[in-house]
Amino acid sequence: MKLGNLPWDKEILRKNYFRNFTKTREAIKCHPGYEIFNDLEAIKLSLNIFNDSISDLLSSISKFKAESASPDFWNRPQRPFVERLELSIQRGVFSSAMSAMALVDHSRKFSKKHTIPDYDNQISKFFINNEEHRFIHSLRTYITHVRVTEANWQISHSKEGRLVQFLLSKEDLLKYKKWKSLAKKFIRHSSDGIIVEAVFEKYAIKVKEFHCWLHDAIIQKYSKDISDYLKYKKILDQFDSYSHWSVLIQQGLFPKKLNPYLYLNRYLTPQEMKDVLTLPHRSKQQVDKIIQFVDEYNVCDMKLRRLIYQLFEVKKT
Repeated sequence: MKLGNLPWDKEILRKNYFRNFTKTREAIKCHPGYEIFNDLEAIKLSLNIFNDSISDLLSSISKFKAESASPDFWNRPQRPFVERLELSIQRGVFSSAMSAMALVDHSRKFSKKHTIPDYDNQISKFFINNEEHRFIHSLRTYITHVRVTEANWQISHSKEGRLVQFLLSKEDLLKYKKWKSLAKKFIRHSSDGIIVEAVFEKYAIKVKEFHCWLHDAIIQKYSKDISDYLKYKKILDQFDSYSHWSVLIQQGLFPKKLNPYLYLNRYLTPQEMKDVLTLPHRSKQQVDKIIQFVDEYNVCDMKLRRLIYQLFEVKKT
């Protein structure tokens, strides 16, 4: 299916959509903004996975710190709980290292496909001489090709208080001979080993700064193409939404009569439910409020609204 040259008329989109909605969805992918938007969404997903991995790791370490302060934590019956907590930290190191470098690969792939002004300079600024970056990059290779590295807890007490750390053993890490030079330097300069919390926390800050710049740079260069594509995507989303609600409401009306109030919790949040229930039951005001919450694409015309009033048995005033 071909839609012709841009710009596309809404009525042409409507005609094609109701003839074959699947092919119309495919057809708008020829828009120059589609690939950029789709690739940008892929980077966002990769970044979110990285951030979640870091968050899970730091949360597990914080939980270990808090729980281990109790004497009961070290008792034999608690051993399965302690082992699960330790495993969650090992898993966090693994997933954080893997997702960090996957994000690097995805960002690099985007930059090769779409021109981003000043990209190489920003990479140099944030990462080329960054020891944490080089270490985590090499750690991913180490984990992939050698073994899953183990983070061991270390608890010390001083005048400042109790200190709990998870360390990657310096001695064990240096047995691997293929560390990049900056990564090896980073390991050698550590006293007892690499402090897991510190290295990933510091690196995550750099990643956040870089991706704030990257997102702004992409939007600045490609905002026109992206917004134009999203305009057409939204039109098709509106057609989808209207068709969905029309069918759903008519199924509720004919041939069997359903009580729509029994199904509101599928579509409304608890707070929205409260807001709806504060309004007069079966009133236009109440049903209009439901429509306001649910009508994400603002497609409810008077024809559809009248059917909804009928479904909810709105009281005539």
